[in-house]
Amino acid sequence: MALLQHIMNQQRNRRLPRPRVFCDTCPLETLTDTELVARYRLPHHSIVELCDIVQQNIHRVTHRSHPLTVATQVLMALHFHATGCMQKDVGNLHGISQPSASRSITGVSAAIACVARNYISLPQSNLTEIMQDFGEVTNIPNGIQLCSRPPL
Repeated sequence: MALLQHIMNQQRNRRLPRPRVFCDTCPLETLTDTELVARYRLPHHSIVELCDIVQQNIHRVTHRSHPLTVATQVLMALHFHATGCMQKDVGNLHGISQPSASRSITGVSAAIACVARNYISLPQSNLTEIMQDFGEVTNIPNGIQLCSRPPL
C-alpha cells in the first residue's frame, strides 16, 4: 500500500514538459524606418531588397519545424556588421543561439560578397582625384588601391 501511494505521489509531482516557444516576430515588421536605420543602418525597402537578392543563396532546407527566415538571417548579419556587436549579443537580440547566429552571419556575408560587384563600383574616370581626396581625409595614401586589391 505504501509503495502504491509513493508511486502516485511521484506521478503527481512529476514535471510536465514545457512546450517550446518560438519568437516569430520579425523586427522588420515592428520597427519604424528610423529605428531600422539606427539599428541596421539601412531603411526598410533596402533590407527587403537585400533579402530578395540573397534569398536563393542563404535559404536552407532543414528537417526541423522552425527554420530561420531569410529576413532574420539578413537582419542579424546587418546588425553584426553595422554595430560590431558580438555574435552572442546579436543572437540574443533575435532570440537565436550564438552558433546559429554565426552560421547565419557567415552565410549572409558570403552571399552579399557574391553579388557585391553587381552593386558596388568605383568610377574609373577620376580615380586619381578620388584617391587624393581619400588620402587627405583619412591620411592613408593610395587607400582605394589598397581596398581594391585582391588578398594575397
